[in-house]
Amino acid sequence: MTASKNGKAAVLARNNSIRHYIQFQHLKTFDIKLLPKDLYRVCMKLKEQFGEEYALGMAFTIRTAVELHRAWHMTLLTSKILSQLKKKLGLRLSWSLGVTRLKFRIEDGWKELHRKVPYDYDSEHQNK
Repeated sequence: MTASKNGKAAVLARNNSIRHYIQFQHLKTFDIKLLPKDLYRVCMKLKEQFGEEYALGMAFTIRTAVELHRAWHMTLLTSKILSQLKKKLGLRLSWSLGVTRLKFRIEDGWKELHRKVPYDYDSEHQNK
């Protein structure tokens, strides 16, 4: 074995998992500027008040809900996943999931975001 292979083996042995050895520097970071304008404004305000991690958690949760609803159109499943994310990330978020309209209330009604999500009959988004 070469010196670099010995170093990798030592790191893997110490961490007991290849997961701990994977480097994520080559991955692109999430660009908040690519969010829809209303969600971007909310995230910037949340970032100022509560920090970047909280703002990104909120953006992730809302985008996840929209994409799940678009792909599978199962409000009960989406609501259950939202509840788990809310609890895990410590978010102050409530929602109302309709057939085609989603409403998200952030920080006890401080902001309210509405999304119109048509049902995807051709399953285009089910692979996301």
